[in-house]
Amino acid sequence: MSIRSLIAAALLALSPLGCDGGHKAMASDKPSADDVVKKLKRGECVAMEGKHISGDVDLTKAGSAAQGLPETRAEVRGGLVFVNCVFEGSVSGRLQTGSGLVTADFAKDVSFVGCVFEKDIDLGQCTFRGRLRLERCAVKGEARLDGAVAQGGAILNQTEFEGKAMLDGMRLGGQSGFAGMKFRQTAILQNIRAECDVMMVDCEFGGICDLSRIRIEGDLNLSNSEFAGRAECRDGRIYGNATIAGAKFGGNVTCENTLIDGLVRIDGSEFGKDVEVTRCTFAERPDTQAIKISDGARVKASGNRLSTQPLNTTL
Repeated sequence: MSIRSLIAAALLALSPLGCDGGHKAMASDKPSADDVVKKLKRGECVAMEGKHISGDVDLTKAGSAAQGLPETRAEVRGGLVFVNCVFEGSVSGRLQTGSGLVTADFAKDVSFVGCVFEKDIDLGQCTFRGRLRLERCAVKGEARLDGAVAQGGAILNQTEFEGKAMLDGMRLGGQSGFAGMKFRQTAILQNIRAECDVMMVDCEFGGICDLSRIRIEGDLNLSNSEFAGRAECRDGRIYGNATIAGAKFGGNVTCENTLIDGLVRIDGSEFGKDVEVTRCTFAERPDTQAIKISDGARVKASGNRLSTQPLNTTL
């Protein structure tokens, strides 16, 4: 990992958890979903530690939303901070009604640290004006962050997804962290747009990992990550460095029509099955001498080229 990445990770780890202007913690050891929603609806911050929250938490009910529109946002003014909490029901910031789709629009930071989600968490298409933190958590159901907009970035370090995880179409506007995540099933990471480095070092992918059509304005780092299933990156755009040093791939690897406007580091990587790299554009020729390819695995490289001038970032 680069010095810049180490510094960014340290700053993220030190960033404070809490609500601006202070807060009053809930007295009950087992607050209900309604307790959370009512407090947020008053514009207050919800801060809990070591609590079991019963019932399904519908965050769209915590904010005001226009009625009768095909798509509308529920503006949630209060911040959310949950530390070492257990959510016994589902947690959602998206609701499909008879009249249309309602999604939560969070004015302040939303933080879940060390939490357990016994069922699904759905924050897809939600807007986070601050930072989204889903760190060191365990999601036992399905996790959906598809289409979410995190203007202040997203921190998902060391979170484990036991069910399918959908992060496709996420928009990351600030420094973000994805180190040490564990995906037990399929990881859908297509169409991610990041105005920052995306550091997915030391991650585990138990199923398919699809990074197709990503656009990263900084570096993409997958160092020391392990991929049990198929890994794909088609039609991607990475305007910084791409690093997979020390990564292990147990399934087929496909990189097709992807542009990398930086260095490509793959030293120490291990490939257990077929590798296909076609129609890609590199700023410099990748060094492939220090990689390991299993006996019987096929390598196909065709139609690739080197860029002879700065790449057009408007592609």
